[in-house]
Amino acid sequence: MSNPTPYMVTWIWRHIAVRLPATWEMLQFSSEFNRGRCAFADRYQFRFELSWKTVKGEPDYDRMVTDYMNRLEHEKKLTEAERARKAGWHGFSGVVNRERTSRFGKYLPEIGCLVEVVFLWPEARDIELENAVLPAISGMPRVEGNRQPWRAFGLDLQVPATAAFEGCIAQPARAEFTFTHPATGNSWQFGRLGMVGSWFKGDLESWLRTSLGRDVGDLRIFHRATRGDDHLHAEGTFKPRRLHLRRGNVRATAWIEHRDGRLYVAKAWIAKPFPDADAPLEELIRAAPEFTPRMP
Repeated sequence: MSNPTPYMVTWIWRHIAVRLPATWEMLQFSSEFNRGRCAFADRYQFRFELSWKTVKGEPDYDRMVTDYMNRLEHEKKLTEAERARKAGWHGFSGVVNRERTSRFGKYLPEIGCLVEVVFLWPEARDIELENAVLPAISGMPRVEGNRQPWRAFGLDLQVPATAAFEGCIAQPARAEFTFTHPATGNSWQFGRLGMVGSWFKGDLESWLRTSLGRDVGDLRIFHRATRGDDHLHAEGTFKPRRLHLRRGNVRATAWIEHRDGRLYVAKAWIAKPFPDADAPLEELIRAAPEFTPRMP
């Protein structure tokens, strides 16, 4: 009897979209653009790995898979090997280091990357889940408005395409992303905070003022309803670190999402005018409450 397909959540990382069971959390991730890896686990063990590497073109899949299998077999790490191909992905299944696995690779031309995925099966190989995950993996370099999508840890972001990913903090009840434009120093910060009832005292305006810091001047606070929630907005000025620059503009928005009770916040620190600098923050960030863990 086959297992029912679980509730799935879409992640987007480094322009790669993948749909995985909602109980699988990203525990390891890379901020490198040209080569990196993310690893996902359920409450018991690692279940899925996603790796990428920028390459000049599509590889010889037969040779790639054969060389991979031969190396593992030569090192006596692979048994019960069986080649596999589905939805344009090439790979094999078997037992590697006494752990049942299936591994596939595919070139995604829209982002110029060779992507490898590894499924780790605690019991039998789940063909139905494999068939649900593989066809949905795709490259997503740009969306409407010249934005780059990122979707992880309860945040659904559409960041200006010219901004570079600086890093991410992922902790229990706290997720933060930072992006910076290399030429101007303009930066965008996005966050999601949980366990609001245990620390938030109900004054969102005071919290946002404190979050922006004392160096922000000419601060103006106002409210605007957005997608069913009361969003608090802030506009002000700040002194960029580069001494020769005039005061820049800072904008922020924060709200408590009615669907999951988390506090969401976005900030834009604009040191120099640029075509993407005036993008409304409410267009760059959305809540993704489906990421709230649903343990069986």
